[in-house]
Amino acid sequence: MIPIEPLPYPDRPHPRKHGPVGYSDAGSFKPWLRDEFEFRCVFCRLRETWSPHGSDSFSVEHLHPRVRAPERELDYENLLYACLRCKSHKLDQWPVMDPCRIAYGKHLRIRDDGTIEALTVSGRRMIRLLHLDDPEMNRFRGRLFRLIHHLWNDRENEAAIALYRELMGYPTNLPDLSALRPRENTRPEGLRQSHRARMARGELPDVY
Repeated sequence: MIPIEPLPYPDRPHPRKHGPVGYSDAGSFKPWLRDEFEFRCVFCRLRETWSPHGSDSFSVEHLHPRVRAPERELDYENLLYACLRCKSHKLDQWPVMDPCRIAYGKHLRIRDDGTIEALTVSGRRMIRLLHLDDPEMNRFRGRLFRLIHHLWNDRENEAAIALYRELMGYPTNLPDLSALRPRENTRPEGLRQSHRARMARGELPDVY
């Protein structure tokens, strides 16, 4: 096992692997988006396993707001996975960088002390728009970093490494996407790469 950076912003755009089509409400896309975006908020990188309410603290988010583009309300390419905090700050604001077209890691970086740094003008706008530098967020990230680093440094201790795996591992309720029945799936090959399918084949790592 190698140490994992707790809150990395990706250094390349996210390549979508799923393509469900035909649901009548946006909430039906949530299992697909959980798997798509690896069970964490695309904006602040919060993981489901760090929230006491797990996936209930996350929601489907419309990149292009519904009030501005109602025709894209059920367009999977316009849907993201976000924590409720980021969703409440984003609301109907636009434009917002599309993580599937723009690598957030080129614009944002979280320091070791939990504070966040803008690398570009676009990064500064994201921080301001989503309140990513809120003092409580900074303190939360700082405490989390210290805890995870402490657990890693004490990894010879079975209890420490077990908690490390719990914090840095996948949630236990991985969605079974193969059981879902959208009208169409434009990327059916993504089912084989879903986290539940990889777990069944023994390919899912303990931490990520």
